Amino acid sequence: MDMDSAYEYYKKATTIVEAYCTNAELAKGKYPRKIDIGDMVLPYGCGKLEIKGPAIIEFKVHLSSFIGRLIDRKNKYFPEYNLYIIYLHSQIPKEYITKLSSDSTHFIDAQEIFSRSIPELISEAPFNDAPPILDGFRTLFIGAGVSKSAGLPNWQELLTNITQNITDGAKRSLAEGIEDRNEIIRAQKLFTIIAPENNRNTQNVHKVIWKALWENYTNKSKKSPLVDSIVNAISQNEINAIVTYNYDDVIECELNKREIDYSQIIEGEEVMNRTGIPILHVHGYIPRKIGNVLPHLILDESSYHRMYNDSYMWANVEQLHYMRNSHCIFVGFSMQDPNLRRLLELANNKAIDGILRDTKHCVFLQRKEHGKTGDEIELTRKVMSRLGLHVIWYDEHCEIPSLLSKLLSAKANGLID
Repeated sequence: MDMDSAYEYYKKATTIVEAYCTNAELAKGKYPRKIDIGDMVLPYGCGKLEIKGPAIIEFKVHLSSFIGRLIDRKNKYFPEYNLYIIYLHSQIPKEYITKLSSDSTHFIDAQEIFSRSIPELISEAPFNDAPPILDGFRTLFIGAGVSKSAGLPNWQELLTNITQNITDGAKRSLAEGIEDRNEIIRAQKLFTIIAPENNRNTQNVHKVIWKALWENYTNKSKKSPLVDSIVNAISQNEINAIVTYNYDDVIECELNKREIDYSQIIEGEEVMNRTGIPILHVHGYIPRKIGNVLPHLILDESSYHRMYNDSYMWANVEQLHYMRNSHCIFVGFSMQDPNLRRLLELANNKAIDGILRDTKHCVFLQRKEHGKTGDEIELTRKVMSRLGLHVIWYDEHCEIPSLLSKLLSAKANGLID
């Protein structure tokens, strides 16, 4: 199996391993101890993969001799756990792998997992497309698909626009030669060409991004039924908070036209000073009318990793708060963002504080983007369910406004602090 990047391998491997686990095996309550090594913890193991719990899972694209350090760390700090290393390629001889193996350390060739047929992974629960009733405080999470509906570029198109706007011939030629299909890594390479890493969040770089985002908007802007349906829901108090992963202010501009009160939150200190509906820009903010000062932006792999690793970053804390205390609806997302999935998993882990909550979350997903067969669609549904998400499937993007309106038809009547 070809993998475009370590991220693609990790995403595929995680999805498949989770799919083989039962719901009981994915429970977190028995082992609340913090584990700071490995990519996944399975407290009860995984019967179908013959993984004995409690288990730490490590995914490796290239298995090298450095793996010995991980084994030593596991044996020293987490001796009660079994370690399973699932690797795609090996740079060390099989004899060395055998030498490192033990009763508590196991190596699994990823191809052994990937080669299994999808029908084996069909959910124990029947397929049910009836959405839940979201009675209470509702938070709308907005992804790139919402801005795309209004004529703005998605992330891939934004990177293409940035490349086309590079005036230095040699740099532009180098940027055009980037072949990574993973957008985060492509952005890392692109911004490495444009500016040094320690000079990434400057006015000059922000203006480059602004031009790529907004320059052609007046020519391509269009009336978005999806944006209209979101603003209508806000005006009727059917949506109580917005968390957007987009840089733009498309929603704010529509709220201004209707004179609806809102508070933009683009830095941590603004969290406590809010009136009207809060709109959190968790990846940064580049408005249509660019100002003199812009906040730190989540631009590329480096800034993304800093956000991923900082559990107490205001954006992570606020998102987790809404996920745990309100009904969340995700629109315009592919749901491949590992930090978003991590936060959902944390929010869905009721064992952390022992509090049982009646929060229900929904995500809109396009069928053709998540599977070519019924079995693969069901696999996606099962994985989303384990993140606490009910999937609302659609075939064409134009269906989303009416589906969203139906989902929100029950008036919100609860609030969170």
